[in-house]
Amino acid sequence: PGQTVVGVGQVFVLVLVLVGDQEAVQPLAGDGVADQRQMQRAERRIGLAQDIKGALKAGGVAILSGLLRTQERAVKAAYLSRGFRVRFAIRRDAWVALVLQRA
Repeated sequence: PGQTVVGVGQVFVLVLVLVGDQEAVQPLAGDGVADQRQMQRAERRIGLAQDIKGALKAGGVAILSGLLRTQERAVKAAYLSRGFRVRFAIRRDAWVALVLQRA
């Protein structure tokens, strides 16, 4: 797995590239290994909050996708505490994408 970070001042997109078996992209409940991987992905997004803020101009937009609904609250709190506001969230099944705007 890898990640690509693209920041151009007004728009910032975090794209996680998942390579491997289907398990890597499915939200598997009850599987300790899969749960741990999902938590690590959420922690990476939280850890990047300050870097993303620095890469964006005021009013710039960050799009974070590939979150599980169970991770949404923690990731959102990390970005709100750094001056972002949630423009909207896209929810589909167990997944969430957050569109955030820097103040």
